[in-house]
Amino acid sequence: MTRSFLKTYALTLVLLLSVSAGLLAPLAPLPVTLTPARAQEDGDGVPLPVAGLGAHPRLLVTSAYVQETLKPRALAESPGWAALLAYVDSGGPEEDADWIPGSALRSLAVAWMVTDELDYAQRARVLMVDLVNRVENDPGMTGAGGLDGGFMENVAALAIAYDWLYHALTTDDRAALRDTLWRASKRLRNPAADTDSVIWLDGQIAAFGNYDPRWLWALTATALALWGDHDEAGTLVEFCRVTLTDTVIPALDLQDGGAWAEGPVYGFIALWPKVQTALVWWTATSENYFDDTRWWYDRLAYDLFLYHPAQTLTHNEDWGDPMHSYPSIIGDSERYHPAVFYGRAQDVLLRTVFAGFDHAEWMDWFLSQPPDFMPSWLAVEEFLWRDPANPGTPPPDRTWTAPYLGHVFMRSNW
Repeated sequence: MTRSFLKTYALTLVLLLSVSAGLLAPLAPLPVTLTPARAQEDGDGVPLPVAGLGAHPRLLVTSAYVQETLKPRALAESPGWAALLAYVDSGGPEEDADWIPGSALRSLAVAWMVTDELDYAQRARVLMVDLVNRVENDPGMTGAGGLDGGFMENVAALAIAYDWLYHALTTDDRAALRDTLWRASKRLRNPAADTDSVIWLDGQIAAFGNYDPRWLWALTATALALWGDHDEAGTLVEFCRVTLTDTVIPALDLQDGGAWAEGPVYGFIALWPKVQTALVWWTATSENYFDDTRWWYDRLAYDLFLYHPAQTLTHNEDWGDPMHSYPSIIGDSERYHPAVFYGRAQDVLLRTVFAGFDHAEWMDWFLSQPPDFMPSWLAVEEFLWRDPANPGTPPPDRTWTAPYLGHVFMRSNW
């Protein structure tokens, strides 16, 4: 089998049938058939270690995951580690912090956790101070404006930084961060702060947009980062749990086949925080929500069939990053959007959750087709979640359907 992406992928035909989806939640109860997540069949749950009670880090990664998975990958000089190390050692995080502060912080924090070199943590702390100032001065925080995606993403990034850098922070640092995060969470939970109705509409929480996943990710990351460190965090933990189980999961279950009603670009933006939200419940509390709907598993196959048999560049410019092309006829989708890499981040995380199962094996094969890497600003996610030792297997199927939204993908060959 040739490794050329242009040759391994044959003609793709995408058919769009009727599209109908509600916009709000709560939804009417749906019959739910539980689908085993990785290793659920023998009762072990998601194949990532869970943090000990009160331990940090516990959001997405744990000390055990660092020791058992990430450090061995670094010692083996895996391509993912080489790319991440080149990025952090080039000063890339500082250069990118203005427009992607969360990824810049994650890159330096992971480099510190893996190498134990304090310089990485100190550089991350400088970026974190700037991020605190952004959060504190955001119109959504001060009341001068409504809630927006940037504010939500920054709050989530700050919660991750608090958790991942916990042991490199002073007691005063932690106290200051807890104060900022808690006040930000109160703003995010206040419907009156949502002046543009991006979360609440007619008193109900939206379930099919790209703001509400970022909103719930920010709240969940904050709640679980502060759980045990802040007296009131338990109330926020329960709010996030109920929102996930009563609003988010039924909405996903409705869109069978792994589809997303807003289409590819908004799907990339929405589903990256959504899969992180599900995983953090496992690593922090051992609560497994990947088993509550087949959607998580099927998203791997849907994404695989989504992409065109061609490479292109972001922004359709010579200076763009290499990317897999995708159709723009589904939902409201802009072509050549760099958010495509959030889709890849989502896929490498889900292939870790479902490692060893068919859809994850298919995705591992797809990830090795050129372009088989992330741009530098997301190299940290490739290192965290992609198994460099598993080449995967191409799918035996050539058709994938998402019946509720009417998406049908057909290929002549792989």
